[in-house]
Amino acid sequence: MKRLLLGVFVLSCSTGLLAQSAADGEMALGDGFAAKKQWAQAAEHYQKAVAADPASVKAKALLGAALVRAGEERVGFESLKQVAQLRAAGMDGFEVCKVLGHELLDDESKLNDAIEALFYAYTINADDDQVARELGIAHSRHDHTTDAIAIWKK
Repeated sequence: MKRLLLGVFVLSCSTGLLAQSAADGEMALGDGFAAKKQWAQAAEHYQKAVAADPASVKAKALLGAALVRAGEERVGFESLKQVAQLRAAGMDGFEVCKVLGHELLDDESKLNDAIEALFYAYTINADDDQVARELGIAHSRHDHTTDAIAIWKK
């Protein structure tokens, strides 16, 4: 009986490790496509990573960022919002939105997305100077002067 229980325990542990290993492999493939700015292909691999390890906050964050970059903003932001809600160890939702907002800030066609990501980060931590500054910049570039001033006054 002890051998059977030990066997079940070892099998369940190794299944978890296999899922994590498969997720890591898919994330590495996705990273390769992301480095080449092939966002749709990167998103495919990040989606496979999420399927292999649904508890992976990192895979969900990478999927969300790749989807936004691939032009699927709504789906991407939903993935990022799930990450923010999980707030697991490692890459939490605040950092994901902060980084994504920062990356989108210089792309005039993505200012609405930058504002949404930075605003979400701002609602999590309004004391972060970089987020407040960049949210104000995004608002001012989008001709939302009143919103920019309100953010900068805080």
